[in-house]
Amino acid sequence: MLKNSYSSETKIVIVKGGGLTMDADLLQLTDTAITMIGRHLGKNGIVVGNGQKTITLRVRDLKANIFGYSTTTYSDTFLNLEAQMGDGTVAMVPAQNRSTKNPPDSIQGALLFAVTGLLNDERFVRYVNH
Repeated sequence: MLKNSYSSETKIVIVKGGGLTMDADLLQLTDTAITMIGRHLGKNGIVVGNGQKTITLRVRDLKANIFGYSTTTYSDTFLNLEAQMGDGTVAMVPAQNRSTKNPPDSIQGALLFAVTGLLNDERFVRYVNH
């Protein structure tokens, strides 16, 4: 079973400066990661919701920077995806995404990279498969 370590809205300010303030909800981002992982595992015949194994996920350490170079504006996003397996094993997957899109798109890209990294993490794969 995939669980979210956040039990309620957990908003943080990720960008502040230059007249711009942007926040993100770590609960929602973690829910998005859970949905992505659940779909991938389901497509590969791995039952997620049967409760035999538990994986608690948490998006953390989210930061975003916005900067310009020449005529282009970039969003640079950093985050960590933490997975606490039911056997006590912990996997932490860092991710970064730089995008010419707005910060929410950059965050989604970083989240995708983190989920992909977790799905390929040997600790995660070992726990899910055994």
